[in-house]
Amino acid sequence: MINTKLKKAAVSIIASVIVSMSLSVSAFASAKPLQAYEYGGQSSAAKAKAAAVIATVITPGMTTTEKVRAIHDYMIVTTVYDEQAYTTGKSAIGGSTYTADGPILYGTGVCQGYSEAFKLYMDLLGIPCTILSDDALNHAWNQVTVDGVSYEIDVTWDDPIPDGGPKLDEFSHVYFLLSTEQMKKLHDPTGIYEYYSNLYGEDILWGDDYYVW
Repeated sequence: MINTKLKKAAVSIIASVIVSMSLSVSAFASAKPLQAYEYGGQSSAAKAKAAAVIATVITPGMTTTEKVRAIHDYMIVTTVYDEQAYTTGKSAIGGSTYTADGPILYGTGVCQGYSEAFKLYMDLLGIPCTILSDDALNHAWNQVTVDGVSYEIDVTWDDPIPDGGPKLDEFSHVYFLLSTEQMKKLHDPTGIYEYYSNLYGEDILWGDDYYVW
């Protein structure tokens, strides 16, 4: 049986994912629709800062997967989801919340900003990367090519809301390097529920002391 500490930590992660899903989807609705996505919102300052970050977190000999993960993890540790943009429709950093400038220069942004920032890092690393979007979700994430294979990655939904999650897992890799079908399933609340149920057991979600919804 899973221990109490692990149960509490896992429930916190699940609740965080659910909140993250609702916030990122709602906040993104105020951004311009991403259909035929035209990337190019980053400033020269963001490019310079991203290059400096790469020089710090990327080390010689890293595989492509390790580089992608290093950037994914760095962004989550250094970025807070822009809840103000969600709750008020306005952001303390203005339109930067929707560009790479938000996460890279200001440490905050909505899903569009996360996606643009991640793409900028990948571009500087020479790793093929695009931004994906879904009109129904009003959400954006990324696709990267690792060793000739395309994967999807959602840094926004791997970042807990609020920040400061349990030490066991302050950020997740649930949405890290997935196939299109895997991402489609886990972008659905039923899919993420099944994921954690299989990982930790049904009692974690429905036990008397750990009810999530």
